[in-house]
Amino acid sequence: MGTGESVTPRGSHLSVRTGLIALCSVVIAVLAGALTFLGDRRLASSVVAGVVAFAGAFMFFDKIIGD
Repeated sequence: MGTGESVTPRGSHLSVRTGLIALCSVVIAVLAGALTFLGDRRLASSVVAGVVAFAGAFMFFDKIIGD
């Protein structure tokens, strides 16, 4: 790069709000999956519980966390 040239910063792919919602949803999903596994000892039902918990938590946090 020569003198006077600047690099334009790349924009992020996700907003901070979306990242926060996804992080909270992943935490809820992992907890739901772990608790289901501890109670049931079946991996498939634990994964399904985690996916359902992620989807529900994502929709919930999307509604309560403002723009």
